[in-house]
Amino acid sequence: MNFNTNSLPVWTDIVDSSNYETIKNEKNIIESKVSINFPPELMEKIATYLDGRSLIAFKLVSKSCNVVASNAVLYNKMWKKFCLNDIPSKYFQEMLKKRFTDINLFGESDYENLFKGWLLWQKPKFKVSLIFEETFLINGICSLLAYQDELIVVTDYSYCPYILKRNNLTNKVELIKKQQSQLHRSIYLLALNPRLQCAEANNDAKYNWLNRKGPNVCPLQSQGSTSHTGIPIARFGGQLLSVDVNPYEEKCCWIRQSWYGYYSHSPLKKLHEHYCDRLSSTVFSSVIHQLVIGRMTNNYISVHDMNRDECMVVPLWLNIKYMEATAIFIYTNMLFVGTRNSYLVVYRLNNWNDLLKPKESNILLDVHLSMGPILAIEILDYKNHKTIVVAARSRIVWLNVL
Repeated sequence: MNFNTNSLPVWTDIVDSSNYETIKNEKNIIESKVSINFPPELMEKIATYLDGRSLIAFKLVSKSCNVVASNAVLYNKMWKKFCLNDIPSKYFQEMLKKRFTDINLFGESDYENLFKGWLLWQKPKFKVSLIFEETFLINGICSLLAYQDELIVVTDYSYCPYILKRNNLTNKVELIKKQQSQLHRSIYLLALNPRLQCAEANNDAKYNWLNRKGPNVCPLQSQGSTSHTGIPIARFGGQLLSVDVNPYEEKCCWIRQSWYGYYSHSPLKKLHEHYCDRLSSTVFSSVIHQLVIGRMTNNYISVHDMNRDECMVVPLWLNIKYMEATAIFIYTNMLFVGTRNSYLVVYRLNNWNDLLKPKESNILLDVHLSMGPILAIEILDYKNHKTIVVAARSRIVWLNVL
């Protein structure tokens, strides 16, 4: 499927936002008893001309409008149209990647869920509620991976999957802890398997174990292929720190302690190679956003732009209230920051400057979690789960976005 469905700008395309209109969230609309006396066929025809936000508002006008809108959607595949036309292509890919499925298997209900999730993430302010927390007394938490409704917690010597499930009888969300498996983190890097045919596979077929010190087969390639190994040709580059892929555009990035390689698989070619000692401080990487971000000391960060093949150091990044960043995560046009003094702060990103100097006016959420330095952040964005997961060395919390 061609994902270049629209040319809507994303925050990395914009340097100055003075001429950019940010997305505004509609106010909550309460269902009324309004009666509209038009023939249903005419109403359905009118509904097909609405955009996604307007259609949702129209459904809440009355029960008859809800029926009309539902019929219009059913026969015209409107949710798919809204997703492809109203959500910037890069953001749509990122949201689809969280669902980890083949786009060809998507139905109208899946598109509807994704679009409504997009609107939720575009709220001007977030509210969250604590739904679960877990304490690790041994084998401290190192990183998090998210797959549909599953979260993989990686510690020094193991990894443990947790699944969020909604109980159909009580309508309450339950946390299910699966069997813990061994993993020597000093030797192997655990990554999700991006091959779409494995999306419904069980257990270990979901994961790739990547050798931190030696060559690897790229997760986007078939087993046994050696067209690139994640190791620079000129010199070694240190241990493997991170691997990120975009399966929908067939691109990947391998990050080592002093080198990253950015590749395309369609056609197969090297896009960029970059050497920098600051890569050893990497805390976030994304092929979709074409970024590698590192956490330095004294409230400094490093930002590597894969697209422009540039590197910059940003001093005094956060407000003094937050001390300094210890975890960074970007999802669509949102910047999630965990701090040394236990704050979780979420910013809206409208342009490059919003990353390089986060603004107080762009804050969507500011909450103190009293859990020590935050070391990892992940997002569960699947069906009815819109969850921010935050981890310190010995504690992890699941926060439901309201």
